[in-house]
Amino acid sequence: MPIKSFTAHLSEAFTRQHYVTIADAIKKVRHQHAGHPRADQLDTVLDALVGELGVAFKRDNPNFNETAFRNACKL
Repeated sequence: MPIKSFTAHLSEAFTRQHYVTIADAIKKVRHQHAGHPRADQLDTVLDALVGELGVAFKRDNPNFNETAFRNACKL
């Protein structure tokens, strides 16, 4: 399901805790694969995902802070 339609199907807006949970999951994946020989490729993919999520979340919630979310998703 594309990101556009993902947020369109939400019956209620995300809370701060939703955003924190998603950022923590992304950070956990980064941590688990940090020593992998292709960790840099995973980081590139995760950075793209974080960017797309940030845009979708901002569209859903004008007060959403994309920079804070991006920083929360890093190790």
